Amino acid sequence: SGEGGVSARHIKILLSMGIPMGLQYSITAIGSVILQTAVNGLGAVVVAAVTAGSKISSFCVAVTDALGATMATYCGQNIGAQRWDRVRSGVRFALTFNLLFCGTVFVAVYFFGKEMMRAFTHDADVIAIGYEYLLILGSFLAVHGALGIFNGAMRGAGDTLFAMVTGIVTFWLIRIPLAYGLSHAWGRVGIWWAIVLSISLGFVATYIYYHTGRWKKRRVIS
Repeated sequence: SGEGGVSARHIKILLSMGIPMGLQYSITAIGSVILQTAVNGLGAVVVAAVTAGSKISSFCVAVTDALGATMATYCGQNIGAQRWDRVRSGVRFALTFNLLFCGTVFVAVYFFGKEMMRAFTHDADVIAIGYEYLLILGSFLAVHGALGIFNGAMRGAGDTLFAMVTGIVTFWLIRIPLAYGLSHAWGRVGIWWAIVLSISLGFVATYIYYHTGRWKKRRVIS
């Protein structure tokens, strides 16, 4: 192609980055439907509690997810400029912000979680279960945020394959089987713990891979 055009090489690079991300989101969405069936099997009260709790948690998760997406852009620009010092400082700043934000959220949930639930329902059982849901997931929100930050930084370098593999493995091979297994043993709490355990295992794998530096060998379009 001419100057400023899109070459076959550019298209190949874009597809190699975009397809793993698309597959990850699509396959995870399907898994979420299957996971919901485990929740539905626990009764209407639990479903109502999770529905209300999810609406509350979505506000907080939106912030951590946006932080991860921002890191992809920020790191991509600085990697292109060969400013790895800015990449490292940006990741550190994001992790610090994430920890402070998620810590504040957990404190708010711990003291005011039941009041938050009352914005959606006045049923005492739904409030109690929803508070339990928010407390367990809220205690691991910082782990979820840190996972997104590391994945965002690596996506900025063009490495989207690792996030796809870990995302699919932790969701389909860990979260869903654990949710069904632990729900039979512990009831609804087993599903909450299956979620946070899968997130934690994904974070550990991503943290190790990030610090190997292999993702730095990837290059996006120059």
